Amino acid sequence: MISPSVKPLILWDIDSTLIRTSLSAADVYTEAMAQLGVGPVSFKGVTIGGQTDCSLLALAYAQVFPAEDFSSVRGRAIDALDGVTRARLQGSASTVEVLPGVKNCLAAFAMLSYEQALLTGNSRERARLKLESFGLFPYFNLGLSQFGDYSVNRPELAQNALRAWQRVGGRREQVVVIGDTPRDVACARGIGALVVAVASGSSSLEELNDGGEGILAIPSLQDHKMMVNWVQQQMAILGE
Repeated sequence: MISPSVKPLILWDIDSTLIRTSLSAADVYTEAMAQLGVGPVSFKGVTIGGQTDCSLLALAYAQVFPAEDFSSVRGRAIDALDGVTRARLQGSASTVEVLPGVKNCLAAFAMLSYEQALLTGNSRERARLKLESFGLFPYFNLGLSQFGDYSVNRPELAQNALRAWQRVGGRREQVVVIGDTPRDVACARGIGALVVAVASGSSSLEELNDGGEGILAIPSLQDHKMMVNWVQQQMAILGE
C-alpha cells in the first residue's frame, strides 16, 4: 500500500511540454560549439527532441574531433551553451511562451502537495532561464530534478531521479513522467513510472501511445482537470 506520508512525484519535461520556444536548437548548439573553435557541425537528420544538452554537444564535438573525449571540454561546452541561450532569450521577450493549461496543472499539483521536479534535456541553467521569467521555476524541487548537463544519457537521468525519490522514502509506483516525445515515454517505462504523453510537440498521439498500461496520451494540457484527475485516480488505485 502507498504510504500516506509520501506524496507522488511528478517529473516534468520542459520544451514543448511546459513551454514553447522560437529558438532554433540546432543554431544554439552550433553557436556554442563555434565559441570553442569547434566546427563546422551539422544537426541535419538529428532528432533533437528528448535528447540531453550533453548528448547533442558530444555529437557535434565528435563530428570535428572523432578520436577525442568530449568530457575534456564538457564543462566549457555547457557554459558556452548557457551563455548563448541567455543572450538569445534576453534579446527577445517573445522567444518563449508557456503552453495552455501548464500553469493550472502546476498549481493544481501544488495544491495537492504533490512533489514536482524536472526531468529535462536542458542544462540546469537553461532550464532556469526558460522558466524563471514566468514564475514556473519555484514549483520544482531541484533536489529531485535531473538536468541535461548531468549526463549524455537521458534514461540515466530518469534512473537518477528515481534513486533520489527513493532516498526520501518514495516508491517507483508513485512517479509520473510528463513529456511530449517517445523518449519521455521510454524514460518512464524504464523506471516503471506512470506517464502522461502530451502531443504538444512534434510527435503525434499515435507515436506517443505505446499501448501499454499506465499511460495517458492527450493532445495538450489545456484540459488540466482531466489530467490531474487521472493522476489522482492512479494514486488512489495504488492506495487500495
